[in-house]
Amino acid sequence: EYTVNVNWDPRAGFSAELVRTGDAPELTFNPNDFNFAVIGSATANGWNGDPGMDRNLFYKNVDGVHTWLGVFTFQSMDENGDPAVFKFRINDNWDELNLGGSIDALDAAGSASNIDSPGDGGYYIELSTADEGLSWQATINENHWGVIGEGSPVGNWDSDMDMTSEGFDAGISTYTITGDFTTGGWKFRAGDDWNMNLGGDFGFLTLDSPNNLMVSEDGTYKVTLNFNGETYSATTELQ
Repeated sequence: EYTVNVNWDPRAGFSAELVRTGDAPELTFNPNDFNFAVIGSATANGWNGDPGMDRNLFYKNVDGVHTWLGVFTFQSMDENGDPAVFKFRINDNWDELNLGGSIDALDAAGSASNIDSPGDGGYYIELSTADEGLSWQATINENHWGVIGEGSPVGNWDSDMDMTSEGFDAGISTYTITGDFTTGGWKFRAGDDWNMNLGGDFGFLTLDSPNNLMVSEDGTYKVTLNFNGETYSATTELQ
């Protein structure tokens, strides 16, 4: 640990002084080691365990708690007509941590049962640990993606308008909305909350981007949000 003093002199410019004040705390939990995703018969790529086939969650520190966020399209039945299921796992393999059991009672044991699909449609999930991996909690919200902002159909930043989950095809999940957009700014957000929101560039949307989205002219648009399991993109089509 260091105390850093930065000084500025109009003649000499900036200078800095570093004073060591103690040892750095030992890191016992590194969230970068936990690249969580969902996998299973309820998801777009089934149990395909190849790298990139899982459906990624996105890490964020939410009020001091390690949290992974994601919106996923689930199906209730698999291709054989059996109830669909899924699990959380890290780093694209089964040799490390995977979580099963149920959303309300996650179990980190390797033999834990699968988690039942919540049903057909899109769902917003938050997975978190408040004790550096000793226990895990998850919540699921039927309110998945929506649009919000002065340039969106709602015309303000107070509440959003829900998108429609269109299912998945060839590993791509899509969500759509058709409405009147203006040249004002707007964003996508999940679960009627700001913990997970997307902005920036339509071709490569980023989490918590400082840049709002905008269309080039006022009009009625069909907006499609696409998720390939790793990244988000969107298209706008003037109607």
